[in-house]
Order: sequence, then structure tokens, then C-alpha cells
Amino acid sequence: MTEIYDYLRLLYARVGVAHCPRCNTKIKPQSAENISKQILSDIGSKIMILSPIIKGQKGTHEKVFEKLIKEGFVRVRVNGEIHKLENVKDEVKLARYEKHWIEAVVDRITVSDDERERISQSVEQALNFGGGSLIVLDVDKEKDFRQKYLK
Repeated sequence: MTEIYDYLRLLYARVGVAHCPRCNTKIKPQSAENISKQILSDIGSKIMILSPIIKGQKGTHEKVFEKLIKEGFVRVRVNGEIHKLENVKDEVKLARYEKHWIEAVVDRITVSDDERERISQSVEQALNFGGGSLIVLDVDKEKDFRQKYLK
């Protein structure tokens, strides 16, 4: 009745300090340049730069896939699985009343000094398309994680 929960949510959003659920490090805003520098510090690793589109929302999200195709994206990660956008309608059937996570694959790249400009452009594009957030996925670590824990 007093709508106190709305005020508490605002209070914790302003005063609270966000931490990563995996490594418990403090999360702070960063510029695209800083993100690119951090990526370049891990030379030799294979990464994917993802732009989060849907974060835990219910629905079939068919129009999202159509929009991504029009924007020129080739791959998408749906609920943790990578799919080609041209095949996503046949391969992926999203339940209407379940929460889903959809990320556009902006770039797949092996980190090296020669790719500095490409990484910088991909980070900018992912931040713009993802509303200020992006995901950098280490492909080798993700494969190891899936083999150990998800099968």
C-alpha cells in the first residue's frame, strides 16, 4: 500500500555496490577504450564479443531475430547456445512463458596487436547496440566449462 518497495529498490540501486557473481569483483562503468585495452591484454585468446538484446524476458521474440537479420548480424546466442540467424527459426523454439537471454554476436576474433582497430570497432558497436553493455566471451574457457559442468 505504501509502495515502499519502489523506494527501497531506488535506494539500493543508488547506494549499493554491484559485484560480479562469478569472481566477486566490484563492477564499475568503463569506457570503450578501457574495455578494448583489457581485451588486448589477453593476446592469443579466441573471444566473441556479444551485445545483449534480451535479458531474462518472457516471449518468443521472433521480431528480435528479424531485426538482427536486417541489422546485418550473422550469429546469435540464445540461452547460451550459438546459432546462425538464417537457421534460428528452424532450430530454436522459444517457449512463450519462459525467460530467455538473447545476445547478438558482434565479432569472433583471436586477440592480437594487429587486430587492435577491429576490436575497438566491435566494442563500440556492441556497446551501441546493447544499450551500454556487452559480453566478452572467451571461447576456449566456455568450451571447457560446458564440457565439465553442463553435460
